[in-house]
Amino acid sequence: MDNTVQAQETIADTVKSYANETPKDSTISEPQENDALDKEVFYSADGSESISFTDQSVELFDNAEVRYGTITLKADYIKYGFSTNEVFAWGITDTAGVVTGKPVFTEGGQSYEAD
Repeated sequence: MDNTVQAQETIADTVKSYANETPKDSTISEPQENDALDKEVFYSADGSESISFTDQSVELFDNAEVRYGTITLKADYIKYGFSTNEVFAWGITDTAGVVTGKPVFTEGGQSYEAD
């Protein structure tokens, strides 16, 4: 009696080998695409300008303005983070409790005033 079995076809191994690959470290974030601005940012203020290299930001006081292309933002206080490209703006409350210089955002000829 012959106990030999002959294979009809060969089946390839479907298990992937990771022997030559370095495992991905989940604690290191992948580099992001460059989010750099494609136009120059202009800013000005009637009052003071305070630049912080530690915070990578500039603070603008009293009738401040930031322009980027066709976009303009005006307010009595604007903080622009030049490392994050984020802009924050708000009005200033005077001694009588009245808020002046509320943010006004203008783009494409349309303006929007913050409350």
